[in-house]
Amino acid sequence: MQLLLWRYFHFQSVGRALRKDFMKKILVIDDNRDAADMLAAILEFDGHFVSVAYGARAGLISVSAIEPEIVFLDIGMPELNGYDVAVKIRELPLTRQPCLIAFTAWSDPDCIEKVKRAGFNQHVTKASSIEALRAVIKGVSLRDRDAERLVTEWLGGP
Repeated sequence: MQLLLWRYFHFQSVGRALRKDFMKKILVIDDNRDAADMLAAILEFDGHFVSVAYGARAGLISVSAIEPEIVFLDIGMPELNGYDVAVKIRELPLTRQPCLIAFTAWSDPDCIEKVKRAGFNQHVTKASSIEALRAVIKGVSLRDRDAERLVTEWLGGP
């Protein structure tokens, strides 16, 4: 019995260690509390550290305060739209700029073009599957690991 429990906890800790590379500090910015809370719950279930800001102004304050690695940002907010928030985030003097993901119901070509111009890294519709969200986050993780590896090689490290 003790051996069985040891194996269980050992594999649980190994699993957490392996997932740690893919665990991210994420901020969700949306004026729709239900949508923001639901996305946050999904991301937390996957082991990410998630904060939520309900609205554009609260989002800008939160980005400065917590410096997330990833920001899921709604476009259609009343006080300040997501395009403007993205531009303002890019202007902040952060240690490291977050990956900005436009998380919106809009997917028309005009919206996608505005997303690119505003400085977003990705565009994901709110109707996307959980697997699609995971793929976007994994892509950010892999990009970060590749960048870290290239810097290490360039600096002549191990």
